[in-house]
Amino acid sequence: MLQAAGGVLWRKSTDSGNGVEVAVVHRPRYDDWSLPKGKVDDGEHLAVTAHREVFEETGFCSALSQVLRPQEYPVTGPGGQPVQKVVSFWAMRAGRRPEGSGWPRPDEIDELRWLSPETAEGLLSRDADRRTLQSFLAAPQVAMTVALVRHGSAHNKRRWSGPDDFRPLDARGRAEALRIAEVLPVFGPGRVLSALPSRCTATVQPLAARLGVPVELMSAFGEDDNPRNVDPAVAALDKVVAMGQAAVICSQGGVIPDVLAHIAERDGLSVAETPSRKGSAWVLSFADSRLVAADYFEDLAPARP
Repeated sequence: MLQAAGGVLWRKSTDSGNGVEVAVVHRPRYDDWSLPKGKVDDGEHLAVTAHREVFEETGFCSALSQVLRPQEYPVTGPGGQPVQKVVSFWAMRAGRRPEGSGWPRPDEIDELRWLSPETAEGLLSRDADRRTLQSFLAAPQVAMTVALVRHGSAHNKRRWSGPDDFRPLDARGRAEALRIAEVLPVFGPGRVLSALPSRCTATVQPLAARLGVPVELMSAFGEDDNPRNVDPAVAALDKVVAMGQAAVICSQGGVIPDVLAHIAERDGLSVAETPSRKGSAWVLSFADSRLVAADYFEDLAPARP
């Protein structure tokens, strides 16, 4: 199997009204119009691939939000053998195009057009791209995301002699913290918050350092503040969402599943299961402070062949 990733890059319409425009690119090698996408590099998480490839093909910075309909089709692989190619897609809100972005790249992409979704759908060359675009149009415009992270693997509780709040990450947990720091910036967070236990703060400290922001301590996201129900955590999450700035929150296994189930039921989103493995992340997408998508990443390890 070959893996690739890309995005539906969108922005508010430059015309009056509340519409959006999406980016489509022309590939001279194939003489077709496509959604921006490309192959995964060794060691990359697919979300990082999507972010990098869309930047390389369009020159625009972006922030990922909800997962969109993937694509799968046969291609000719190494040695001329047929293999399946799987392309993961995300909705991606366009930011600025920095100077020195390296675009255009006429050998790969020689034209980019910002079009209404209807016009883009008519121009795209492949039905698979049209179906992915339709999955984007079927959902509300996402205003922000919150990544709800469970802390990484920590030292065994029964072998730890100190206070539980000071139980540190083990080697696996430290590796998970580094992966979080590598992957979650593509969702555009501007804040990093954490429950009080040191295994929580240590899980997101590398991410905060990379973003150049502090880790904001909030006891409301910890198990001690939610002994009977998760009302304190839900109220704290609602306040984060109301501020409108994408964020990462590190919490605990006794909080995350119930918080997600509560807000999903409240906001009318169907979520069949709410797992919360150590080092995992739920990326929650909000439109007008309402949860409209919840995507679970069991881990943030590189894509597997």
